[in-house]
Amino acid sequence: MPKKINRYPGIYQRSGSTTWTADIRWTDDRGEAHQHKKAGFASQKEAQKYKTKFLADINQGRTTGMTAPTLEVFLLRDWLPRRVKDVKPTTHDTYRVNITAYILPYLGHLPLNKLTARVIEDWYQQLLLHGGTGARAKVSRPLTPKSVSNAAGVLNKALRDAVRWDLIPSNPSSVAIKPSNTTKEMEYWHPHQLRTFIDDSKIDRLHAVYVLGAI
Repeated sequence: MPKKINRYPGIYQRSGSTTWTADIRWTDDRGEAHQHKKAGFASQKEAQKYKTKFLADINQGRTTGMTAPTLEVFLLRDWLPRRVKDVKPTTHDTYRVNITAYILPYLGHLPLNKLTARVIEDWYQQLLLHGGTGARAKVSRPLTPKSVSNAAGVLNKALRDAVRWDLIPSNPSSVAIKPSNTTKEMEYWHPHQLRTFIDDSKIDRLHAVYVLGAI
């Protein structure tokens, strides 16, 4: 009996299994080989359809196909150590403080590919409301928009490198809207308001001081 030809290479059934597995292998732009397996398909065609879409997403840049590390693993194991030789020690220390105090407490558990502009914008709001945690952080103190912008800048630098290293297809922080850093314009009393205050303060022991201040 002639051997049956598999019409779908990389699609197979394990011994005794009624479901199908897709075994996907590819080489990235740097020449590194990768493999991804997914089981549980009800039919051979379903498994092949999954494989076809998976490879198409890689070719069109919608995914790298690799399991993304968490943000904490990426920042502390990969990104921060690589910056030691690139920046001044004080700058590197600033990166570390922003990462440990402001970024990781809120976002560290998320895989890189789960970060979105909306998630990052929600993080900005949490910093504005609650601040950070840990040594040298403003614990339980709301951050100013400027401080939030500084932390956002560190995350943006790191995610730019994650894109360059083919860990994620795009940088969500580049389109996230940061809090406005504009300072509220100082308000002044109109002349009639100032006159009313001076008149009403005549019985106050500091009346003379108010008059001098108004001159």
